[in-house]
Amino acid sequence: MQPLGNNILIEVEDFEEKTKSGLIITESWKDLSPFGIIKSVGPDVIEKRLQPGTRVVYARYGAVQIFEGSKLLTEDSAEKKLRLIKEQHVLAIAEAKNG
Repeated sequence: MQPLGNNILIEVEDFEEKTKSGLIITESWKDLSPFGIIKSVGPDVIEKRLQPGTRVVYARYGAVQIFEGSKLLTEDSAEKKLRLIKEQHVLAIAEAKNG
């Protein structure tokens, strides 16, 4: 899927099952993750650091969730949470998760 204009396609990062302090994260809270990995960017995106593979913090309520039927639309048929957002809804570039 190739976004148009200044839109960005991101894959939402799930929260870990358990926090470092031992709290269990429920399924409903996992959907609230503000972190995502850019999958593709539209041709009118101005910020050059927003490239596929970049981990970002985004405004969740400005995002459009992508579905096909009852399953999320993905390129490789694995179930992923994809969101289409405007460039201005990217709030920050985040450090790599393992970094």
